[in-house]
Amino acid sequence: MNTRNIKGLLFDFGGTIDTNGIHWCEMLRIVYQQCNLDLSDKAYDQAYLHAENQLNTNIKIDSSVTYREMLAQKVELQLRFLKENGFLNENENLDELADLVNTTSYNIISEIIKEQSIVLEKLSKKYRLGLVSNFYGNMETVLKEFGLFEYFSCVIDSALVGIRKPDPRIWQTGADSLGLNCNEIAIVGDSYAMDVIPAKSIGCNTIWLEGKSWCTSPEDVSAADRIIHKLSDLETLLIEARNNEHILL
Repeated sequence: MNTRNIKGLLFDFGGTIDTNGIHWCEMLRIVYQQCNLDLSDKAYDQAYLHAENQLNTNIKIDSSVTYREMLAQKVELQLRFLKENGFLNENENLDELADLVNTTSYNIISEIIKEQSIVLEKLSKKYRLGLVSNFYGNMETVLKEFGLFEYFSCVIDSALVGIRKPDPRIWQTGADSLGLNCNEIAIVGDSYAMDVIPAKSIGCNTIWLEGKSWCTSPEDVSAADRIIHKLSDLETLLIEARNNEHILL
């Protein structure tokens, strides 16, 4: 990766900016444990997949829906699935439980994003920033909710452009929107399969935010030009790599 040629950065959002490398499935699993919900991994995984399928196929999310409202929908779908399938106590109050999970999750995310915003603000002064996300049509609203929108020159929301990762065309759309060639861009994402591999295939530089994944870690990570473990490492990596182009992290 020749960082001297990099003029722009394209970020993933979910799992990258909002949770700093923790897949959302794993983030909510942690929150449920904090809320003293004793669920088997199998039960939880089924509930998570059910909610995601509903949100992606059967539920229309308006462009004005906030992250907090979207999170509430996701959690409600999961909890109803768990109760209807006998994974929760019949006497469990779903409204109270949903409120506890939502509040706990949102507070954690808000604190993470406050730290990420400092990184993004610094980077936006040196690079053109863009965002490429598999989302629901409300990405712009979410970025404004957390005070991040001003840092991005372009926002590519899969629901609006009709292309989803891992299709490389969504990353190409981001590159085109930044007005840069792919070799002038570094992408930053937590998913090796969804972010790193497709972006690499079109000639982008790739920075993999390796964190707590829902999937098995890949054996071959050669498509990642650099590996970081938290977003705050990014600025240091770019500065060091400019000064010493042969380093590999």
